[in-house]
Amino acid sequence: MRIRQIVFAAQDLAANRRLVGELLDLPTPFRDPGVAEFGIDNAVFCFGDQFIEVVSPMQPGTACCRHLERHGDSGYMLLLQTDDLDVEMKRFAALGVRSIWTTDQDDIRAMHLHPKDVGGAIVSIDQPMPAAARCSGRRRVMS
Repeated sequence: MRIRQIVFAAQDLAANRRLVGELLDLPTPFRDPGVAEFGIDNAVFCFGDQFIEVVSPMQPGTACCRHLERHGDSGYMLLLQTDDLDVEMKRFAALGVRSIWTTDQDDIRAMHLHPKDVGGAIVSIDQPMPAAARCSGRRRVMS
């Protein structure tokens, strides 16, 4: 596995989007509308096949909201890439680590591990298909 994406939670998405872009001299981020499922909005910065994302809650009571209440603006999620999600799912289950969310789409499979089982952060194990995803324009695409 390798680090594919790091996610930060922030109350003020616009201010933190500007800050991350300026500090790291990254191109303009894009918005992934798919995260609305989790009650958040985001800005995704791409460099090669890796990503830095800033998320902010759009509604109260979300996991992101609870994280910000406990920790303030801070690291929120780590996404690791694997070549074989089935092997990793079995390995984490054998270790007693629960999965709280899974998806199986044409271009990616993923599972989120229970934060209480992995030290309080959200960890996602992702298997993009094909393995290399790059940014093109304003979205992640597979190459």
